[in-house]
Amino acid sequence: DVNLTRLSARVAQACEGLTLPEGERIGEFEFTTALAFLYFAEQRCDIVVLETGLGGRCDATNVILAPEVCVITPISRDHMAVLGDTVAEIAAEKAAIIKPACAVVCADGQPDEALPVIRRACDAAGAVWYDGMQDMQLLRCDITGSAFVRGGQGYTIPMPGRHQLQNAQTALRTLAALRERGWNIPQEAEVRGLARARMPGSGWERMMDQPLVLLDGAHNEAGIEALCRTVDELLKMRRLHVVMGMVRDKEYEVCVRRMARRADVFYACAPDTEDRSLNEQTVAALAEQGCAEVYDCHTVERALAAALGMPRRRTAFWCAARCFWLERPKKILRTRQKTARINS
Repeated sequence: DVNLTRLSARVAQACEGLTLPEGERIGEFEFTTALAFLYFAEQRCDIVVLETGLGGRCDATNVILAPEVCVITPISRDHMAVLGDTVAEIAAEKAAIIKPACAVVCADGQPDEALPVIRRACDAAGAVWYDGMQDMQLLRCDITGSAFVRGGQGYTIPMPGRHQLQNAQTALRTLAALRERGWNIPQEAEVRGLARARMPGSGWERMMDQPLVLLDGAHNEAGIEALCRTVDELLKMRRLHVVMGMVRDKEYEVCVRRMARRADVFYACAPDTEDRSLNEQTVAALAEQGCAEVYDCHTVERALAAALGMPRRRTAFWCAARCFWLERPKKILRTRQKTARINS
């Protein structure tokens, strides 16, 4: 892309002219954040949605001095090595994005330890807490997504799971806060936006229908709870084949154990993340505590090939690996014992 090349050169030139404190450097995230800001400025964007990369207080995106609305989604334990060991500590880091006079939208479902911290940060900054509560009438929630009525208006979202309804409610509340601050956002635009919303690779992305293949990136306790609730509600009559790999710096024990308890067949693998990857033997050992049929497949490709080679009648398949390809295996895996290795 011509713009990407041109703007990258400008940011690189600016980086060369900086004098940084000892031990500090411009990392990939800081570089791409600066590049994005430059592009947004050139395009004269009316509204930019910025998601913090890690936490909030020290995040590169937090240089914005006067945001219109600050949105705090449900807080859970993640990135503890950087953000703190408790939900309250993590909430304080995230609430540091709140600036004077901005509107603050806090998603429903916040842990009890988080909400007082966010409230105090809002009061200290002189920001405006926006409730904007409206009842939601659920019409449908299935594998294809959900439909609901809110404030007399009907909405659909293509991503399944009740947690996506909570996300939709947060988005609609944010748009209402923007309207109160003078932004003209037609209701038909929010209806159309939710109907087109996607989270590739993160929120139950449907990769195939025959057999049904779903991709999800849950990697902490809150994420796996949402995933398991959705599995229990929407896939309870299906035979579930799970392909799962984890990285070592996430809450892998709780994630693997909870998913394994719901699996009819479990395929352990190691995602291609080099130094962060959790070895597949550890994943398989944890899965054995909850699933009677576990395979140690080493790579994502082998795990997928094995899962797709199994009998396909009423089979659902879930994968928590970041990168993959689909491959029809030439041979069906034979079960020699509870855990077997798939050889090349």
